[in-house]
Order: sequence, then structure tokens, then C-alpha cells
Amino acid sequence: MLTELREYVVRPGAMADFVRVFTEQVVPLRRRFGFRVEGVWVDEPGDRFVWVVSHPAPDGWEAAVGVYQEARVQSVHPDPTSFLAEVKTSLVTPLDVVG
Repeated sequence: MLTELREYVVRPGAMADFVRVFTEQVVPLRRRFGFRVEGVWVDEPGDRFVWVVSHPAPDGWEAAVGVYQEARVQSVHPDPTSFLAEVKTSLVTPLDVVG
């Protein structure tokens, strides 16, 4: 399983619209393509939206994301990236430190 940390800076005043598109359209589409949303956090005063998403990615992360992105462009409206001022992503590795 590969996991990606995604950090967004949302344009001021656009958080509610972005969250609506994310929850109503992005998450269901991600799930349809085998992704699992591990967690979502919002820092409204800082206009930050952070989430973690995983996928088995048997053909690699880029292949899994590519298939999803093609479908997103066709079916998610408005484009969720139109609400964003900045995007940072990185593949992360979990550590077993709890317990």
C-alpha cells in the first residue's frame, strides 16, 4: 500500500465550496478507483486542508493517480483545483510507533 500526504492552501473564502466538492465528488470517485482516504484535517483560520490517501498501486503510484485524474477531469465539476492557491504532495511511509 502506498500513501500520499496532500497539503493544500485554499483560496481565502473558498473552503466551504472546496470541502463540498471534495466530500461529495472527489472522495466517492477516489474510492471508485481503489483509493482509501485515511484522514482529513482542516485549518480554517490558516486556509489549510490536509489529507492522507492510500492505494495498493500495483503498477505504481503515478499509474493509479493517472487513471483517477482522467476520470476526475471528466466528472468532477467545478474543478477542485480551482479553489486552491498551493498544493504540496509527498509519498510517506508509516512508522509503527503507537502501542
